[in-house]
Order: sequence, then structure tokens, then C-alpha cells
Amino acid sequence: KKAGSQTAFRKVDYDYIVETAKIALANGTKKIAVISSMGADKDASIFYNKIKGETEEALQKLNYEACYVLRPSLLMGARDELRMGELVGKLVMTAFSFAIPKKYKGIEAKQVAKAMIALMHSDRTGFQVVESDELRTF
Repeated sequence: KKAGSQTAFRKVDYDYIVETAKIALANGTKKIAVISSMGADKDASIFYNKIKGETEEALQKLNYEACYVLRPSLLMGARDELRMGELVGKLVMTAFSFAIPKKYKGIEAKQVAKAMIALMHSDRTGFQVVESDELRTF
């Protein structure tokens, strides 16, 4: 919604990411890490998930020694802006956390950042999709 249009969203979440990855690779970068989204799927009917999936597919085709795609669930933590849908989601996640499977529970943005740093320092190679429940283990 903040992007303003589907075209603008695609530019930011696909074009910028893929082009930056191509430039980095051409300049000798061996590893990258990208935050995607739970539910990313190039064949999804939901536009957001579709673009995230297309981005992942494009990154997978690049010849990186390691490409880490992090798929967090709802990001928890303080934000500078108020997003009503996220606020409601956070309230539900918090109130019913006991009943929500780990894979779907909200995750602190700090934990996602911690996992990203750990992955970049790891010996894991190839195209790696790291789901939200695994992000909690770092």
C-alpha cells in the first residue's frame, strides 16, 4: 500500500533487489541475504506473494556461492509508522501465541537481523530458503 501501486511495489521488491544482486555478483560478491516473506510463491494469486516468489526465483538463477532467502512471518517490534493491519495481526499473535504453530508466530525484527548476520558468517552454500521457525534458532 505504501508503494502506491503494483508497478511501484514491483520496482522496489523485484527490480531493485534483482538488479542490485546482479551488480554485486558482477563485482565479486560471493554471498547475499535477502528478506522475502512467508508464503512467497511465483504462482500465487496474491500479488505480494507472487512478486516475492518471482524475486526468489530470479535470485536462484544467479550464480552465487550462497544466497540466503529469509522468510519471516509477521515482523514484531516497534515501528515508526502505524499500519492498522499489522497492529491487529500483532495483537492476535500476542493474544493467541499459545495456539499458533512456531512457523506462523510473529518474529522480532531483531531476531531476523541476527539470523541474517549468522547466515552470512556461516559455511552454508547454495540457494537457502530459511523459514520463520528456523530464523528463531540463530
